[in-house]
Amino acid sequence: MNESDKDAVIKALVKRAVGYKSEETSEEYAVDGDGEIKLLKRRVVEKETPADVTAAKLLLALCGETDVSALSDEELFALCETLEKELKE
Repeated sequence: MNESDKDAVIKALVKRAVGYKSEETSEEYAVDGDGEIKLLKRRVVEKETPADVTAAKLLLALCGETDVSALSDEELFALCETLEKELKE
């Protein structure tokens, strides 16, 4: 895993730990009498994802209480797998 991948994982973990907002757009189309497709409705909904306590605990452990540099390769790999699982939830 290179540095940009690690940064992306940390940014995603922070986003999950503090919560975030996202927009979801749904569009409805219909074919008119001339055979053209026209947009009938567009609906934009803003959704809020609340903070995740597990992600916050993991982030705090990574930033302060756990010395990541002291972990073995196997422990780091296990930590990465845990992060990936948390991010997928």
